[in-house]
Amino acid sequence: DKQNDINSNEILEVTIYLSLSYKQINKEYNDGKITTLIKKEKEIDFDLNYRIFELLQDSSYLLKSYSQIQEKTNIMENKMKIKFFNYPIPKAIIEEYNKVFKK
Repeated sequence: DKQNDINSNEILEVTIYLSLSYKQINKEYNDGKITTLIKKEKEIDFDLNYRIFELLQDSSYLLKSYSQIQEKTNIMENKMKIKFFNYPIPKAIIEEYNKVFKK
């Protein structure tokens, strides 16, 4: 059965990206379904937490995302850390974090 091959994190990810697409074109999406899917997850990666923030405008997801990238870089040497922070998603997270939390 194909349905069993897809895990709940993948369903959440697809739902988030589809909903973001709907939001871009001003089409309705079900944020209640998204909240339900989020509650089922034990671990959500920094990039998806950032997308959830973009979708729901709930700054707690931005904060989680920012904390996750900081945690991820704790073990990196400075050269690698700088490179990582300049990748598009971590860079966007840091910029958004600075706008929202460092006013």
